[in-house]
Amino acid sequence: MQTIKGEYVFHINIYTMFNHYEINVSNTNLITSAGEEWFVNRWIKVTTDEDNISHICVGTNSIPPQKTDTDLKNQTYKATPNFKVEGKSLILTSTFASEMINQTTEIGVKTNNGILISRDTHEAIEIPSGSTITLTYTFSINSSVIRSDWVSVEGYDNVYSIKETVEPTGVSEEDTHNGYRKQESIYNVYVTPSSYYFDNINKILYIHTSDSNNSNQHTISVMY
Repeated sequence: MQTIKGEYVFHINIYTMFNHYEINVSNTNLITSAGEEWFVNRWIKVTTDEDNISHICVGTNSIPPQKTDTDLKNQTYKATPNFKVEGKSLILTSTFASEMINQTTEIGVKTNNGILISRDTHEAIEIPSGSTITLTYTFSINSSVIRSDWVSVEGYDNVYSIKETVEPTGVSEEDTHNGYRKQESIYNVYVTPSSYYFDNINKILYIHTSDSNNSNQHTISVMY
C-alpha cells in the first residue's frame, strides 16, 4: 500500500558567549486523516483551489498525535516555510528564533484553509537567547503493510516484537488512529505506550500499544 511518510529534523544552532555548536534531532511525523485525504486529492485529480500547504506551526501541548487530530492543541506560533521538491519528496524549511520556539512541545503543518496535514509532540525545547532552530519537514511517498503474529518479549510486560528485514520509518495503529513515537531502546518502549524501537543489529521491531494490550488485538501498520 502506498502512503505518505512525514519526517522532520530540528537543526539546532546554539550560540553562547564563547561557543557555537549544532545539534540535529529527527523523528517521523504522523500524517493526519485529513492530511492523507489532501494528498490523495492531488494524486487523483487536478485541483484548482488555492488550499496549499502554507505554515509550519508550533505549540505547547504534549497530548500524543492521533490521525483524527484537526489542529494543534495549543498553537503559539506559525511560520511560512521555504519549499522545494526532490523526486517524490516535498521539503519544507523554516527557522525559529528562541523566543518563538522555547517551551514548545508540539509541531505541525497546515494549509491556507487550516487543514492539519501532520502533527507530532516532543520534549520541551529550551535554547539560549540568540540561538535558532531550523525545522525541515519532508513529505514523501512510501509503502506500508499490516503486520500480525507479534510475540511478547520476556522481561518486558506490554512489549511485543516481530522480525523485520528493513528498518521501518514509522508505526501506527490503524484501528485506533494512534501514531507511535520512535524510541532508542527496548526499555524506553517498555515505559512508553504508543512507541516503537528497531534493533538494527538483530533486525527486530519492538512496540508498545496505545492501551498496553496485546498488539495482536490491534491492526498495526508498519511503514517503510
